[in-house]
Amino acid sequence: MEAGVRRHDLVERIDVIVSWPRNCDYPLWRKFIRDERDRFERVLVVFTDHAGTDISGWVRSQVDVEWLDSPPVWRDWRDTAVNFALDHSTAERVWFTEQDFFIEEGFWEQVDDSPAIGWQEHDELWHPSCLFVDRDIIERTERYFGTDPVDHFYRFGRQVEALTPIKRLAGG
Repeated sequence: MEAGVRRHDLVERIDVIVSWPRNCDYPLWRKFIRDERDRFERVLVVFTDHAGTDISGWVRSQVDVEWLDSPPVWRDWRDTAVNFALDHSTAERVWFTEQDFFIEEGFWEQVDDSPAIGWQEHDELWHPSCLFVDRDIIERTERYFGTDPVDHFYRFGRQVEALTPIKRLAGG
């Protein structure tokens, strides 16, 4: 693939991975997925257990994605959910994102064939709200997405960065 070619202009697709508390709804994210659905091969959403009223049955009926129920938490709720989704994902590239990451004009023009692209918070954390990573890079990490030693995705981001440069997205 030629450098600078945007992935979403190609036949290749990406899988989206999101963890979702059972007691929450994100209507703007649901709209975003409906509007942009043709950009993605699969959208894998893992419901996680949190205190509060479980509205996951209703949420499932609101948007056509692959809803998964998190297995019992092993190390960390997000780590468990993300790994479970990765085990179901089949694409060559994954977009880890969060429901409160809002796409602004010019975003998709920044997404190209770089092996890793992300939004960095405070020049330290490759943020879980927006991180595209090629599958072969993901599989060369520990696949740890928990909070040790700093916050969710910190250790994963550092491991990705040790394997390949991460293209930094503008904005965020």
